[in-house]
Parts: sequence; structure tokens; C-alpha cells
Amino acid sequence: MEEDQVEVRRLLVEKLAGTISEEEDQVISRLIASDNHVRQEWHQLRDKMQQATQTGHFKNDANNAWEQLQPAIRPRTRIRRITAIATAAAACVAAIVAVRTIRSSSQESTAASFFADNRSWSFNSDSIIMRYEDGSLVNLTAAAGKQMNAGNTRITVTDSSITLSDASTEQGQWNTLFIPAAMNYKVTLPDGSEVWLNAHTRLRFPQSFAGLKQRDLYVDGEAFFKVAPDKQQPFIVHTARTDIRVLGTQFNVNTYDTTGIKTALVEGSVSATAPGGTLILKPGQQTTYTGERFTTTTFDVTTTLSWMQGIYYFEDVPLKSLTNIVSRWFKMKVIFHTPELANKVFNGMLSKKLPLSAFLENLELSDNIYAVIEGDTIHFK
Repeated sequence: MEEDQVEVRRLLVEKLAGTISEEEDQVISRLIASDNHVRQEWHQLRDKMQQATQTGHFKNDANNAWEQLQPAIRPRTRIRRITAIATAAAACVAAIVAVRTIRSSSQESTAASFFADNRSWSFNSDSIIMRYEDGSLVNLTAAAGKQMNAGNTRITVTDSSITLSDASTEQGQWNTLFIPAAMNYKVTLPDGSEVWLNAHTRLRFPQSFAGLKQRDLYVDGEAFFKVAPDKQQPFIVHTARTDIRVLGTQFNVNTYDTTGIKTALVEGSVSATAPGGTLILKPGQQTTYTGERFTTTTFDVTTTLSWMQGIYYFEDVPLKSLTNIVSRWFKMKVIFHTPELANKVFNGMLSKKLPLSAFLENLELSDNIYAVIEGDTIHFK
């Protein structure tokens, strides 16, 4: 009985978010009409959403910012401060309800295996690697400009992307894509959905969505998703701690820091689920899951997605925040010779397209931070 109540609550939340499948929508709509308890719960959730919307805190220019972002982010001469769309946006989360993450036993096993997998060997490579379900490997960097066949799936490879085309009515095998340091990559899935992958990222996905009730993917790292709508097959992105469920939308997922998994919604609607609750995001909102709860803020689209153009913006952050980014983008280690220097706050822009030495010179001129490069290590002194 308890599991039935949890399932009903999940369906209500996803109906409210607009991420529910057509089949499940029919089921929950019948329950709302016939069951007084379910109907009361539906009205309560809907009222919470309406109250948050009426405050006006959800108005933002996320869609306009996204249009400005494509096809390329224009260089900026200074760091733009994050837009304060609403001072109390975090208090106006559309809905947070107590509902468990519901996965089948096979999904639990797959997720546990994927996130526990030792991936260090693949990220030490200078090439983009795809691993098939049987364990065989393909070097996609070496295969650029070629077409390959995997079962009924045709895979077209370029130096920066792969496209999967599939006309099969049968389920395809699963692939895992490894993006090493200093690289990024784009994947076009068989349904037309597009995924941009940042450096040091893994993506697990099926070659075909045929015969599946939903489109499941697993991501470890950072990825931006542009999802093709399909009411019959909800699109679910699994991270180590959260599940993001959508039908058709654009959003960014960052799992580099597993103590704070971030989901930023650009367009459409998503529901993020983790042990303890489900949260509905509106465009312009970003949620961070710490392992205990969700916290929600607004975000600047251009800044958050600038990694897709090889740029990171830093504003009032400690210098130690450079460590992992420099490692992923430039294969460099960072050593701070004093703890005070690691915590020193700075502002700046890091571009993958420019020499790292240029960034360090700017730090010295603008923030009086001195650094030298010795081999594969940056020393801040």
C-alpha cells in the first residue's frame, strides 16, 4: 500500500511538471477523477505551483539567453555578474514532495555498475573511446570521417561528434562513451536527441530506443541535453544520486562534484528525483543535490553553458577552484605553496582556445597572483 501511495505521488508530480508519459497521464487522470484522496492531493500540489508562479519570481530571459548563446558564445571583455532574477527564488521552488527514487532492480544494478566502474584507464587516453556492451573498444578519434555498423545501427563519426541512425524495431546493445581530458564531444542519438559532453565525462546509452518504455541514459561528468519530444518514451538521465525525467527540453547536468550534483534548466520542464524528494524546475532555475536535500537558485545561461564553447568564467571564487578544471582541460596539475593562496578570491576567464600561460599572466596583472609552469604542473607561489 505504501509503495502504491509513493507511485501515485510520483505520477502527480510528473503530471504537474509536464514530464509524464501519455499512458501514465491517463492512469493518474482517472485516479484524480475517481479517488477523493488523490484529488485532494492533486489540488494541493497544483496550488503550490500556482502560488509560486503568481509571485513572478519565475520570469526570466533564459530562452533569449540561449538564442544568444548559439551558434557561439560571444567573447566578453569582463565578467558579467549573475542576473538576480529573483532574490527569493530559492524559496519559490515549484514543488518538493516526499517520494523515493523508483528504479527497477535491473536499473539499480546497471546504475551501480556504471558509477562504480573504474574509469581512470580510459581518461588517461588521448582519444575518445566507445566501449560496446561485449567489452570491445572503438577509438573514435582514429575513426573520424568513417561510418561504422553495429548491428542495425549506422554510426557516423567526425572529429567532434558521432551520429547514430537506427531503423530497428529491436532493442540495441548499450554503449559507453569516454571523453578524456582536454576534449569535448557531441552525440546525436537515434531519436534525434543531442548530447554535448564536457571533458572527463562518461555517457552510457543504448544504440536503439526501440522496444523500450523509456529512454534511459547514464552520465558521469558534465553534459548538456537537447531532448527530442516523445510522449510515449520519457527521457530519463541517471546520475550517481539523482534521476532527471523529461519529455522534451534543454538542460545541463554537472556531476563532477558528487557532493553537489547540479541540474540547470534552460527550456521546458524537468523533475529531479533523489532519495527524500522530487523537485520540479522551471526555466532559469538550477538545483543542487547534496545527498540530503535539493537547493534551488537562478543561474546565468551564458555562464553555465560557456563550457560548450571552451570557456569558463570565474567570479569571486577561490583560486583552488581552478584545480579540477585545469586538470580536465589542460591535463595539468596544480600546486599551491601556501593555503592562503589557495583560498584567495579572484575573477577571470579561462579559454581552452588560448595558451594557459596567457591566463596566468592575466592573473598576475589583475590579481597579483604569481604562477609558473614546470612540466605538467602549475605552481602558485
